Formats: sequence, C-alpha cells, structure tokens
Amino acid sequence: MSSGGAAPILITDPAQLESAVGLAVVLRGVVTQAKIPTLAGVDIESSSPDLRGQAATASGWLRKTVVTQEELDRELKEKGIFGYRGPGTFYRLVDADGWPVQVRPVPSRTP
Repeated sequence: MSSGGAAPILITDPAQLESAVGLAVVLRGVVTQAKIPTLAGVDIESSSPDLRGQAATASGWLRKTVVTQEELDRELKEKGIFGYRGPGTFYRLVDADGWPVQVRPVPSRTP
C-alpha cells in the first residue's frame, strides 16, 4: 500500500482513530462477532475468510462518517423504513478505489 511515502499508522485501539482519518493505516486486533464486523472500531469486510472472533489485520485508508438523528429522520420521511444503525460516528477502511477492505489472518510467527 502506497500513501505518498508516509508509513501507514498502526491502529490497535479505537481511541487512535480520530487522528488517523484520511490516512493510510494498518488495523490489528480481534474482529467483532457482529452483523457489521469491526476491527479496532472500524467497519471492515470479513466474509472470505470470515474471521469474526479471530485475530486479524487489514490495511487501507481510514474514512469517517457522522450520521445525525435529523438525517435519519429525513431519510425515513423520504424513503420509508430502511435498515440503519442509528446516529453516531462510524469509521470504515477502504482500498485505493474506495471499496471496503477484507481482513486477513494475522501472520503466524515462525521461530
């Protein structure tokens, strides 16, 4: 992954996210066992392989979306019922083309 020469930032804790928005990052941790899987507080893809509940890593560019209750109310009024997570701040990891990044197993160390 190239980010214009800067080394990617290692993220292992959600408290590190805000300062890394828009930058190249490497996420490491355990993938949540949720409908929308996260790694270190970041939405990721975990379908092939499905690594929910397992140690994983992923690299890409960190993006942030803020969803307000007012936006959700407007969408409900315009479109009717739709699936949503509620208001909040959400982070996602994308590749160079803007697509969600698939997690990978943490490489095993060989002695």
